Amino acid sequence: MGKNFKRISLIIFLLIILLSVAYFLTRDNKNKLDKIDIAKNNLVIKNFDLSKNLTDSEGFYRVTADIANFDKNIGKSELDNCSIEYKTDNTSATFRAAECTYWVDKRIVLKGNVNGQINGVEISTGENGVFHYNFDNATGIMENGVEVRGNDVIITSEKAVMSRSYRTVEFISNVEVDYAY
Repeated sequence: MGKNFKRISLIIFLLIILLSVAYFLTRDNKNKLDKIDIAKNNLVIKNFDLSKNLTDSEGFYRVTADIANFDKNIGKSELDNCSIEYKTDNTSATFRAAECTYWVDKRIVLKGNVNGQINGVEISTGENGVFHYNFDNATGIMENGVEVRGNDVIITSEKAVMSRSYRTVEFISNVEVDYAY
């Protein structure tokens, strides 16, 4: 009985070790991430959503996109179906476009059918429209067919330069103003 007991104990011990190894090997496979190429320093982020508080006021900006291709080396993201929301104590703005390029805390460029609003005034561009916004000096430039609608006024031009600091919009080239009395 002593020999059989030792054999049975050894078999049970080896069986426990074998099952433990098998369990840990299969558990590690479930927790493994897809292969990531760290050498490139690029990330693809679905449902991108970034919010940032502004330092010069009690405001913030928020950038969202369906997909963001982020290059960590230069702090630049290529965004698909993107939008930016910008709020301060006296300014509320949102803009949308099919494509954007975003440099973290520096600037954002929206391309193609840019549309949005600033304090309830609608602003849009044509198919080839581009909107450059610089966070450092709070200025924006819209190009390639700008249309502004608000309070019975429609203003169109080739280009518009906006300054949050001076609270102005300057329309440049082929400016037309339609006003309903």
